[in-house]
Amino acid sequence: MQATDKKTYNHDKRRWNHAHLAILIFLTIVGLYLRIEPALFDAVHFTYDQGVDISFVRALVVDHKISLISRFTGLQGVLMGPLWTWILAIPYVVSGGNPTSSELFLSLIGIAAIWYTYAILKRILSETEAIIAAFYVAVSGVFLAAAHVVLSPYPLTLLMIVYVWFLWEIVEHGYMKFLPWLGLLAGIFFQFEIGFAIFVVPATIIVLLLMQKQRLLPLKEIARSAFLFGLTFLPQILFEFRHDFLMTRAIGGFLTGKNESLGSEGMGLFGRAILRGGSLWEDYAGSVTFIEKSIMGTLAISIPSLFGWLKVRRENNSIRLRFGFMLLLFTIMMYLGFVIYPGPIWAWYRAGMPIVFILLVAIGWAALVGESKKWKHIAIAVFIPLAFIGLKPNLLLSHITTGYEGGAGTVKNQKNALDTIFQDARGNPFDLYVYTPPVYTYVWDHMLFWYAKPKYTNYPNEYGYQRSKKAENGFYLLIEPDDFPDRISGWKGNFESHGKPVKTWELAGGLRLERWEATKKGE
Repeated sequence: MQATDKKTYNHDKRRWNHAHLAILIFLTIVGLYLRIEPALFDAVHFTYDQGVDISFVRALVVDHKISLISRFTGLQGVLMGPLWTWILAIPYVVSGGNPTSSELFLSLIGIAAIWYTYAILKRILSETEAIIAAFYVAVSGVFLAAAHVVLSPYPLTLLMIVYVWFLWEIVEHGYMKFLPWLGLLAGIFFQFEIGFAIFVVPATIIVLLLMQKQRLLPLKEIARSAFLFGLTFLPQILFEFRHDFLMTRAIGGFLTGKNESLGSEGMGLFGRAILRGGSLWEDYAGSVTFIEKSIMGTLAISIPSLFGWLKVRRENNSIRLRFGFMLLLFTIMMYLGFVIYPGPIWAWYRAGMPIVFILLVAIGWAALVGESKKWKHIAIAVFIPLAFIGLKPNLLLSHITTGYEGGAGTVKNQKNALDTIFQDARGNPFDLYVYTPPVYTYVWDHMLFWYAKPKYTNYPNEYGYQRSKKAENGFYLLIEPDDFPDRISGWKGNFESHGKPVKTWELAGGLRLERWEATKKGE
């Protein structure tokens, strides 16, 4: 290559890199707005699950109670580790307990995921796969949900690309220094969602046994991996010693059939195989297409990708073939585990799978795009319109022009309900009772503590789900919507002997507020 040609080549390469950098910056701006939009309108999702989590955070930050465990799991007697609580403590401390801060915190992590996904895939494959995957991370619904819904399984959606990277470095390059980090990350997965991690471990072992190029894994690295994996369970282990091995006995009960709290699908292996096949399609389609439950969108993404994979096979591109085989083998092992498991496989048990499907699609499309301008134009004509439609631009525009009301589970509407109560009470003593379908009032516990208590001087003399016999004040009933109205009627019936309703408010988000006049003793 002549000097002039070499100079031109290097200049073109820099331009390509600059173009990708510009795209990443644009995706960062768009992705940031899409993630923080609920926070901008004070309509962050805050319901039962978030209430449970923030109650543990409040106990840690405010009451200085360092717990070895956190929330319950589907298996009665088994409790999650404290890592999620510790993570949420960061935005809690910074904001003074504002639930919106957790959404903003996860939004920043989601933005970081755009960049590290790009960096990892550029290292493993090429810039083309990297930019396609970064596009998905920036604007697809499964990744936006990881910011909008503050729930422990969702970090798996963002962390799985790192896990895939570690696994690939081991099986392809024999870099055993990644094995301990793989073990550590697998252990961390258990801190976020046991129902996902319990299937990841055997799937990973099978991939390592079948694909790693060394005959035997080094015992020293295996020991380090096992140590770091076990280290993530240290809080639960200490809890076990202090509480008569509660979780060990619960797991033993599950294995022997005595603990049936996880439930059963009520069908045999063949029936579960059909059911899990449906879940596989649902997970794949929901990950690779931007439009919810769109068969046409899924086909528009998948068919060209399939042709791209045929090209990869025809050209015998060994790196992409082995990487694709690793992803496919991992997926098969995961869903085979789901088939064997007799209980329900909830969506959050599969929270880490979207990036795996996205990578399979990205490789196929990258093979077609390559140096072909025609396929670059086709990719733009397919991905951008689908993403645009999936983002529901009419809804986004309506939020800007007319506001974002949200439902009963949004911070804005919850604050509005409390403002209505305290302003109507006008400093007079009152009691407050909350109807919420889950029964437990974690959400309103925190909203009263964080929002109402610093703002208003008066405070409910009695507060909770039910009224005690000693209560004498007039009271308010704050009622969340329920698909079964009879349950609300039954709950309200408990108050009929204590008073009668005198005023009603129909509030934003479907919340209902009633002021009751207390029955005087002797009446």
